[in-house]
Amino acid sequence: MIICNHVLEHVPNDYQALQECHRVLRNGGVAVFTIPGDFSSIDTKTTTFEKPDGNGHYRHYGMDVVDMMRATFKSVATLDMSITANPQWMVRLGDYAFVCTK
Repeated sequence: MIICNHVLEHVPNDYQALQECHRVLRNGGVAVFTIPGDFSSIDTKTTTFEKPDGNGHYRHYGMDVVDMMRATFKSVATLDMSITANPQWMVRLGDYAFVCTK
């Protein structure tokens, strides 16, 4: 299992990072990615920056990230963590986890 919590947005080549995560997993292994973005609609697109922003982010994701994950992994599930999170954990509305299986 891999847990990648708010890392992909800091990596210059996120597709290569996903491929490396896939490579090191055993068959049936699971990788969970959390990333910042606008996941309010399936039509939202990822915005890429020429150089990292003030937070060190190379991009702000949209739901099109799922296509990139599906090109790498056998399956991808999207989970809105705010739906079931205890309010004390302060998970923001629309914070997603992307659960990818090799």
